[in-house]
Amino acid sequence: MAAPPASLKAIKPYLDRGSEIKARDPIVAYHCRLYALQEAMRLRSTVPKEDMVYVLGLMDDLEKEKAGLGDLDDAAAVVENFGQELFLKADDADRAGKSDMRTGKAFLAACHVLEACKQFGELPLDLEEKIKYAKVRFVKIAKATKEGRPVTPPPGTEPPVAADASSDPVGDPDPPPPDYPPPPPPGDAPPSYLSLPEAPPSGRGSYDALPPPPPVPSLP
Repeated sequence: MAAPPASLKAIKPYLDRGSEIKARDPIVAYHCRLYALQEAMRLRSTVPKEDMVYVLGLMDDLEKEKAGLGDLDDAAAVVENFGQELFLKADDADRAGKSDMRTGKAFLAACHVLEACKQFGELPLDLEEKIKYAKVRFVKIAKATKEGRPVTPPPGTEPPVAADASSDPVGDPDPPPPDYPPPPPPGDAPPSYLSLPEAPPSGRGSYDALPPPPPVPSLP
């Protein structure tokens, strides 16, 4: 589906995540897109009449998509678990001193997937805090990458042991990221953030021991 018009820019991240995740988990992808539709309907009083054609087209697409998904009774748990797992993978890499734009994009994607859980009801406080924290870490990682400097580790993280420069040649830094990472063209490999190492099977996340996250800066 084409990108949404400017009046519906706010729903684009959820549509993009749906496109990226579809091959990995169609149910999560569908609910990211469904949340985008719900947000579009919430904004409809501010959307020009001609742009509502896009919303109606999205509605039709989702009806067709839903027909092929089967049982959705456990959708709330499936979507939350996907977002939680993605958050833990990003957080583990971040705290291990291995942050790069793949980590930042994983934080951002986790934020959007967890936000999509709002369609199932009010979010618990721990999810709200993880969403805020993921936004903060995405901004910090993206800013450091854009400036070509190491990523400042999160609070409470031990500084990584410096590697021997002679055995670890430094390459060019990643290019500055876009506001939101675009979805891959149809048929391409899944986005790199989905290939982060698996989080611990216990469900433990070092985030859980953190104090409340710092104030959230505006996204670039």
